[in-house]
Amino acid sequence: MASINPTALSLSEAKLALGQRLHFLRP
Repeated sequence: MASINPTALSLSEAKLALGQRLHFLRP
């Protein structure tokens, strides 16, 4: 994949942030 989809990147970033938040709430 040469071209990166900005929307997919944003979704990935949001998912990562959500995962970190869940990990912080539930250690």
